[in-house]
Amino acid sequence: MAREQFDTEEAFVQLRDRATGNTPLGRTAVASEIVPPVLFLLSDAAGYITGQAIGADGGRGLWYL
Repeated sequence: MAREQFDTEEAFVQLRDRATGNTPLGRTAVASEIVPPVLFLLSDAAGYITGQAIGADGGRGLWYL
């Protein structure tokens, strides 16, 4: 989706490389890794969860501890 935000493929590749370089897993997520936490939060199983941040960020949030 981000590719459409850039004028050139090169600009997109530079952003992608910078983002993956700042992620401990060294790659961007795929939809199958993001969908399960979202579905969980939308389900009745998460009915008693309030005010929590669930990071599906490949470990990137570790840089901000």
